[in-house]
Amino acid sequence: MSAISWKQQQLGRSQLLFLKLLDSNNQLCKVLMESITCELESDITGTRARNSVERRGQSQYEISYQPTIKGRHQLHIKVEGHHIRGNPFPFSAKSPGEKFGAPILTIGKVEQPEGVAINQRGEVVVTVYSGHCVNVFTSSGERLRSFGTHGSGLGQFQCPCGVAVDGEENVLVADSINHHVQKFTAQGDFLTAVKVVGLSSLIVLLALHTMLVLVGCTW
Repeated sequence: MSAISWKQQQLGRSQLLFLKLLDSNNQLCKVLMESITCELESDITGTRARNSVERRGQSQYEISYQPTIKGRHQLHIKVEGHHIRGNPFPFSAKSPGEKFGAPILTIGKVEQPEGVAINQRGEVVVTVYSGHCVNVFTSSGERLRSFGTHGSGLGQFQCPCGVAVDGEENVLVADSINHHVQKFTAQGDFLTAVKVVGLSSLIVLLALHTMLVLVGCTW
């Protein structure tokens, strides 16, 4: 879910996901803890393992999981029976020190890319942590546009991290220094923002029907 860490994980090492649920008005959304499920599936064996979910505050939950088989896995997360947007989340588990495969495509030339999302047209949306902006590329890696400037005002960024695209192709960006989530049109025009205390550089945004899900990862 992070452009670097999510896709590549170590075998036998415990992982944590932190979920924070917001409704369509960007308010904390209350759901029963039992309605949040997470299953880890191995592509090798096809078996699924249920993972523990614990409450860590109002509308905040912690999911722990641990891959025990080498190879590709998929993480299935549901809230009230609905898959989180982007489900399932694939990753590879390899032994410590084992090298991962070479990339199959390089998207543009970007220093310190952080979050990545893909809209319905196949365009690749990338947050640039040190550049304090968002770049949009074609599926073949050609740069289309960029938006955002360095600052603390609306439409500005200070170390943007997670990014998501909703069903209307609006772009949602989590800012690790300004501690807010901003919403833009597909072309980069600012729409709205909400203050969220405690964002880290490994926040991932996911759109789920009328909810906005913030997922923080630690390793």
